[in-house]
Amino acid sequence: MEPLSKAMVMVAVMRKNGRLSPQQRSLLSAMIKDSNNDAANTLYGQVGARSVRGVARAAGMRNFSLREKTSAYHLGGSRLTAADQARFFAKVLTITPANHRQTAKKLMSQVRGVGKFGVLDNGAYGKSGWNSAEGVAHSGGNKSGNGIAIMVGSSNKGDKYNMATNTGVAKRLLRSRSSSSQNTTSGTSSSGSTTVSGGKSMGSFEASAYGPPWGGIEGGNAGDRCSNTSTGVKLCKGEQKLAIAVNPSVIPYGTKVKINPNPFKDANLVFTAVDTGGYGNSVPRWVDFFVASGRSDQNKWGRRQVK
Repeated sequence: MEPLSKAMVMVAVMRKNGRLSPQQRSLLSAMIKDSNNDAANTLYGQVGARSVRGVARAAGMRNFSLREKTSAYHLGGSRLTAADQARFFAKVLTITPANHRQTAKKLMSQVRGVGKFGVLDNGAYGKSGWNSAEGVAHSGGNKSGNGIAIMVGSSNKGDKYNMATNTGVAKRLLRSRSSSSQNTTSGTSSSGSTTVSGGKSMGSFEASAYGPPWGGIEGGNAGDRCSNTSTGVKLCKGEQKLAIAVNPSVIPYGTKVKINPNPFKDANLVFTAVDTGGYGNSVPRWVDFFVASGRSDQNKWGRRQVK
């Protein structure tokens, strides 16, 4: 997952610093353009695990597992799915502070040398990487607002083969604009309504549920009782709040809405938008209900359309 984790460290640095120092700019350039591990380790040391997990949460990633190690690249053992890579790159500029977006995009557009393969060799901005020992090559990025992630692996073909195959697959996917390269969602359809408190209808949304057990992409460590949202509201296991995670460009933070159906089977409940969640640019209209009782009840709700 090297290509994604270095891009996540970049976003974490930009989210933590209103202004970048000359040293940080130099390190970011080396980390993104040249995939320099020493630069990545230095920047990761500045922001820490919690900041990187916060980036995962803001991007709506579902299966990110941060694993530190002491070898060449400290985050090289972290794990996630291809779908999470696509989610991240679909939202990478949205979750980057506005004053740093141009810099982030420029860095990801200037990957050079052996690292320029896959989607990056087909007009996308993003990040690529490879692991010779594991026999894999990854590339992920964004083109025309779509998150794209490709992993090619072979046991005995070598890096050159894996990179060339990655580039070829990217070319075909981008040419056909296949929806399989994007972060797609599905679920049980259900009629209902999404209405701003006061009466104005907001139309159709995808709706799912999230909450404890925390850890990993949720922020904090596994076993934590509470987690802080993007707006600083604390959500805790066993303490139900009428909170939702949203795309703030569609539903601004602080908005109060009635959503029917909802996991609590009460059409009169008013939910407050306090967190960032969901599925990136491919499904911009989403709502994630906070369900404090745990994964079983979250899974019972599943994913549905409310309209």
